[in-house]
Amino acid sequence: PEITIDSGLIGSPEMGTPTKKGKAALCKVRSLLFETKPGARFKLISERYKSGITLRNESCTFEGDTSGNEWYTTVDGSIVR
Repeated sequence: PEITIDSGLIGSPEMGTPTKKGKAALCKVRSLLFETKPGARFKLISERYKSGITLRNESCTFEGDTSGNEWYTTVDGSIVR
């Protein structure tokens, strides 16, 4: 999938700190609910990454319930080179 402001990107992606010394930092992306799982790749287009970058899902969480209006996916992704 492609995550953009038009497809549900919420806020700006945030760069975190590397999980291990010498490893790349993870990019945290929050959006409206989309289907993904660890290992999956997706394209991110945002104000900072106007031409887009490909991320690999390292971990994700899903928030929401059937009686509420909030349905979110938060992904920690590594940049695919």
